[in-house]
Amino acid sequence: MKWTWCLALIAMAVAVGRQPESSSVPEAELRRELERGLESKDWHRVLEAVNRLLPIHPNESFLWWAKGQALVSIARESHNTKMLQEAQAAFEKVIQLDESYLDAYIGKAVVLALLGQDELARIEMKGAVARGYPVREIQSNDVLVKFLLRDPPFFLKLLEKERIFRINVKHDPFKCPIKPKRTKKDSHKVVIPFHEQCALVVMVRRAKKRLISHIEKGDWEGAMKVYEEFRKLCEKALKKVTILSLKRELMEVIADVEKRKAEILRIKKDWLSRKAEELIAKCEEMINKRELDKATKLLSTLDEFFRKFSDDESPEISQLLRRYKEAAAVVARRVAVLKEFTNKILPLLRLTGTLEEVLGEKVIRRAAFIEVAGQTEVVEVGQPVPRVPGLRLREVVKEEDLIRLVYKGENVELKLSK
Repeated sequence: MKWTWCLALIAMAVAVGRQPESSSVPEAELRRELERGLESKDWHRVLEAVNRLLPIHPNESFLWWAKGQALVSIARESHNTKMLQEAQAAFEKVIQLDESYLDAYIGKAVVLALLGQDELARIEMKGAVARGYPVREIQSNDVLVKFLLRDPPFFLKLLEKERIFRINVKHDPFKCPIKPKRTKKDSHKVVIPFHEQCALVVMVRRAKKRLISHIEKGDWEGAMKVYEEFRKLCEKALKKVTILSLKRELMEVIADVEKRKAEILRIKKDWLSRKAEELIAKCEEMINKRELDKATKLLSTLDEFFRKFSDDESPEISQLLRRYKEAAAVVARRVAVLKEFTNKILPLLRLTGTLEEVLGEKVIRRAAFIEVAGQTEVVEVGQPVPRVPGLRLREVVKEEDLIRLVYKGENVELKLSK
């Protein structure tokens, strides 16, 4: 009996020892930490606070939403697909706990869009708008606004769902028995006048006409410049135009341009190819002339030109851009190697003489006397130059009093010192 009690006490002690340690930080402090993280958009801080609060309140929808937001933001910075999947699960948990939590539907739509599941993202957006989520909020979302720009019919469907929701709420006394009191924030909301909204639509229409004119003339560069202007004007107009008739007119203009998408893509590809090849060829010409400063300027111009295509989502443009970027990187490496030789290696070298050993009429040995940092070295053709990594003697040209070398794959010359 005595041994039985001892064993029971030992088992209880082990069980107590295995109990999870309670957090030493009070819940109120964790809540404040979460608020501070959300205010400063410090998502790592938010995630840490949420992970400590969820074991205490596993069914609080706000905590799951905050976790989803934090995971999405961190995943976008680190390109972490696994984190995006965790964020999707968090938003689904919010919807499971509270079907009226509209931000969770939008959060899930963002995740699906980032994962490339566009059709599922559209379904989530439709569901959110049908439950009362404002379309203007989707317009201000940097991930989801692309759906509205690329797919005008889908945008019109969302507007129609929003209109139907407002009608249902307005005429249903059980859903909206009392007219909601306007908050102080809403009372100061700026309403854009009708004439300003009209002006935006007119500007978009004019940009479309200029774009078509450039396309018909075959002016690649002009067409692309106007297309960028058109795209930016559309983004601005989509955020500011709220009158339904003007919104529909705007979407019709965008739809007309979208019909020419294949033609615009062809022009983009032609412009990218022609301009990139021209700049790379000029850069190589400057390298051959050893005008390295001009080559560097041309590389900067090429980099600025590539940035014009950085937001393009077309796989064909992305593939073409990647190819030319790789070609530009090869040219940039050549410039860097030649600059390094000119600025750092050449000042340390002096050619003091050359040697040819002849047997009969045949030259059996060629060498050069190269002074490296004050110390003379005898280097034969094909051998590396001592104490200068990457430098090798390629040829001795006795008639011209110079030698040709190879430095990290680039041909360079060294003339006889006088």
